[in-house]
Amino acid sequence: MSQEHESFLDIDLEGVPELTLLDDNTEVEVKCFSAEVKESQATPGSMYISLGLEVVGIPTAANIYHMLFLPKQDDEEKKKLNKLRSLKGAAEIFGVSFGASGIDVAEFVGNSAWAIVGVEQSEEYGDKNKIKRFIRGA
Repeated sequence: MSQEHESFLDIDLEGVPELTLLDDNTEVEVKCFSAEVKESQATPGSMYISLGLEVVGIPTAANIYHMLFLPKQDDEEKKKLNKLRSLKGAAEIFGVSFGASGIDVAEFVGNSAWAIVGVEQSEEYGDKNKIKRFIRGA
């Protein structure tokens, strides 16, 4: 059974706003819509958690992708602990449970947090927002 569709859609696209860049040091609420463990293409063997974040209440703001780097076998102790502290802090702020047995990255999805955003300049992709830091207790 085939279904025919009209080729003309009665949709006004002229009034659709462009994505906006938030000003540097803007405080916003972000909601996680994706959380995946990935391997760095630039540094094979280096793993990170990619958080897809939607800016709450600002429909014209582009999504922000934030990386939480995971420790590698050959990381120096200080570097390893810094990466673990960063992950622990993000988990606490997003209300994700963790313990000695590990953390379920999927628990980030659907949770919200407050953050200060910055502007990252890129010749290849153009300017985009990034997370400067998450805010505890906001």
